Amino acid sequence: MKSLSVKLIAAILVFSLFLVLVSCDDVNDIVDDLNKEYEDEEGNDKDSDKNKGDSKDTASKDTDNSESGSDSAVTDNGNEESEDDEPSISAEDLEPTAELTFSLSTDKQSYLVKGLSKNFKGDTIVVPVTYTGTDGRELPVVSVKGYAFKAKENIKKVYLPDSITSIASSAFAECVNLEEIHCGAGLQDIGISAFSGCEKLTTITFGNNLKNIKREAFFECESLLKFNFKNGLEKIEARAFLGCRSLTSVVIPDSVKSIGEACFNLCSKITTISLGSGLTSIDSFTFYFCNSLYEVRYNGSAADWANVYSDSTCYLSTEVKHVICETKDENGNVINTEKVPIPKKGDNPDLPKK
Repeated sequence: MKSLSVKLIAAILVFSLFLVLVSCDDVNDIVDDLNKEYEDEEGNDKDSDKNKGDSKDTASKDTDNSESGSDSAVTDNGNEESEDDEPSISAEDLEPTAELTFSLSTDKQSYLVKGLSKNFKGDTIVVPVTYTGTDGRELPVVSVKGYAFKAKENIKKVYLPDSITSIASSAFAECVNLEEIHCGAGLQDIGISAFSGCEKLTTITFGNNLKNIKREAFFECESLLKFNFKNGLEKIEARAFLGCRSLTSVVIPDSVKSIGEACFNLCSKITTISLGSGLTSIDSFTFYFCNSLYEVRYNGSAADWANVYSDSTCYLSTEVKHVICETKDENGNVINTEKVPIPKKGDNPDLPKK
């Protein structure tokens, strides 16, 4: 009986061991199956990620192509927009400043912006196209009066509508925090010292009707980065841009007839100057102390330049020794180039006098 019990116990142990071995094999099989499924899923995930990556790369390339395509933007009518074109920011699309004050013009047919009420707390001026007076008549707003905003230190941006034809003397002078002014297409005259001392002014935009820039209009606007002298401008008076130390180039269009004395004096970062063929006079010391200047070009022949030249016309404090005179054909292609000496003070250059 005892022997039987031992045998029975031994048999049970062997059977249990068999079950354990079978179970291990099953477990291993299960683990192997799971590993296989995991590898399959991982492979699919990698393929999926690769496809996503390819899709992203393709989208990125498409975006890059659409963004880079051409250096110039193309308008709806198929014409390329010049990089020099100013952005169109219109006062007509903005809410007019409620605190503006106005005065009736002499002929009582229009209004002039007179200034601001004491309630003004903002930093942006938006002038309306029209104003309705106490008599109930709605009339156009055509000008900014002299001294209207002088020394208003809180003003940073100004928007003028197309109806504004002139900015009078010292209208924005000494607005030391003024950064941008956007003028409408109707602007024709910028008055004496209109923006004098606006040391933070970087941007000014306007239309094609500007005719005159009066003396010292932008005197010591030392942050002014660019001024787009558009064709149609006729006269730039004395010291108009004196001390504009951030200007890097000056391109005077053929429509300009005269440039006043010391107009660009102390513009120390100007590197290139291009002068239009319509010039009849350039006053003395126009580009004096333009210490970075290395090139002066004139759109006309040496004979034409002789008619513009007068003693001390282009005294320069740089190493520039010649004006490069370029004669062009009707398509604007240069057909002849001549170099004319730039006189230094005390020199008697062999150049015909006016």
